[in-house]
Amino acid sequence: MCKHAIVEQVRQVAEQSPDSVALIGTAKTFTYQQLIELIDSYRERFRVLPVERFAIDLENGPAWAVIDLALMAANKISIPVPAFFSQQQLNHLLKDAAVEWLLTTTPERYAECEGISTESFELCGEHIQLIHFKRAVHLLNASPLTDLDDLGDTVKITYTSGTTGEPKGVCVGAKAIVDVVRSIALRTAVTADDRHLSV
Repeated sequence: MCKHAIVEQVRQVAEQSPDSVALIGTAKTFTYQQLIELIDSYRERFRVLPVERFAIDLENGPAWAVIDLALMAANKISIPVPAFFSQQQLNHLLKDAAVEWLLTTTPERYAECEGISTESFELCGEHIQLIHFKRAVHLLNASPLTDLDDLGDTVKITYTSGTTGEPKGVCVGAKAIVDVVRSIALRTAVTADDRHLSV
């Protein structure tokens, strides 16, 4: 399964129905053509960075969707950061997944971490900070998820709260994501006129 299967599906819809609505945010609506242009633009920004793992700490919305799909298209791994994580759980996630870069609208959550804010930008109406962690090289040596070759088609590492302060990361491959999307589409008989609410 190609890691880009989902992005290519978006591209196909953009070619067939460029003006169809893809995403509706609180401030703006995005067509499939606008979405694929944003994905391609950010794919190039992420592709040239010499790192593999990006944590995403954003609200559900268009900016998250664009970044997640752009990382997938750039062959990078995204690590969603749950908003409800305690500081202990947050620190564990960053170390366990050997997070090298973080995209966030809440940099204050990471005040205790050794990071350098290298860039900030506007995307889909959100002011996003890109933070590089200075200690990423040391963290890679301590992480059980160090060898990217062993991660196969992994495009995402997800964490749940668990019962301790040390939640476990689960590697999710592109094929698994595509299979779930197809299954949901079949079960719900979704059409192009339907909308999905992300909460």
